[in-house]
Amino acid sequence: MVDRYLLEARLGRGGMGSVWRARDLVLGRQVAIKLTDRAGAGRGSAERRLRREAMVIGSLTERRLARVYDYFETDDGSFIVMELVHGESLSARIKREGRLPLAEAVWIVAECAEALHAAHRAGVVHRDVKPSNIMLTGSRGAAQDGSPAQDIKIVDFGIAARTRPAPSRNPRAQDAVDIETETMTGNIVGTIAYLAPERISGAPDSPAADLYSLGVLFYQLLSGRLPFEASEPIAVLCAHADGRAAPLPADIPPPVAELCLRLMARDPADRPPSGAAAAAELRALDVEHPERLWPQRFPAAERGKALVSMLRTGAGQRVGRQAKAVVAAASVATMATVGCTAWLVAGFGNQAAAGTTQPNTITHSASPTSTGPGSAHVVSAVVPPSHSSAPVAHSVPVQPKGGAPAKKGGAGGGDAGDGGGPAHGKHKGHD
Repeated sequence: MVDRYLLEARLGRGGMGSVWRARDLVLGRQVAIKLTDRAGAGRGSAERRLRREAMVIGSLTERRLARVYDYFETDDGSFIVMELVHGESLSARIKREGRLPLAEAVWIVAECAEALHAAHRAGVVHRDVKPSNIMLTGSRGAAQDGSPAQDIKIVDFGIAARTRPAPSRNPRAQDAVDIETETMTGNIVGTIAYLAPERISGAPDSPAADLYSLGVLFYQLLSGRLPFEASEPIAVLCAHADGRAAPLPADIPPPVAELCLRLMARDPADRPPSGAAAAAELRALDVEHPERLWPQRFPAAERGKALVSMLRTGAGQRVGRQAKAVVAAASVATMATVGCTAWLVAGFGNQAAAGTTQPNTITHSASPTSTGPGSAHVVSAVVPPSHSSAPVAHSVPVQPKGGAPAKKGGAGGGDAGDGGGPAHGKHKGHD
């Protein structure tokens, strides 16, 4: 093509044209070329859209938006020369894995929100934010130089619209704005599964519509499904207008679910004020410690389900170690409770065996002493009524089962009221 680009392989086909991997024979690099496939009357509108896409992307410098290198119009058709993005589309990732881990889902949406904010500041609304238009490059983590190893690229500005005229003196720039107005007359442009409710009613394009589409995408990453699913397109459009999405999974932390549903608010005024604001809220979430995102007012059962789900979706070894520590602590507490209960039961059993029936008495069993072979002591602490003149404490020797009876008044024997033996002496106040 134009004695410079060699088409190598078709990468995809859309409604207006196809995208090819090509080689720039002058600079010796691989590029992506998007060209029109339409013939006859449809070719004119396809070429106008292609030219508009080149103008829109050419005015953007955000690193997370695919760049445009050149644009050509020939007798055989028009084409754009763009940056070739190596990676996988987000739609292919969802199709393969379903739900994404919480931390990765939040990271992807935050990156997209910041990239869209850059486009919105330049007066560009994408109008077709969806997983197939988001490319994932590299792998998560950090490179050796400390830079992010994974990045995202938002592609396909074929139906993008301008919220203000392009900052260019080229007379065709105003022509592009007029064409955009014309394409919206009596038509809905975009993918209905991600279409904002105000766009269905024909309201002017605004950045808030892109945020709504991003909210639907966020919902899909968190749940593995779309919020509105139906067999007929009109039913999907009605569901967007009604705004009653199916609940998110119960293991999604409340602050994350709340932000997702706020991005999908029916009223644009209820959504975050900008992509930058949405990204700031997303990055403020401590997704590396999801258990901290659950307020104490939520039932423990829901927090437990969230923890189990995080472990199943690979939330990290750190969370796994914390979970094991919690289980170990609970086991120790349970063992301690059982031990204390057994100790109290044994104490009360010894008291009953000693024949002590006085109320308000706490009995402790002591280890055998040197008073005699096989003998044991039971020490009773009695709490008498305030008006009573009963003794405050006394010690009663108890003969083990099967032993010889204790001699009254003998050494170490006697009761508390008979004058006692030499081991206890005589207690004053006894009758």
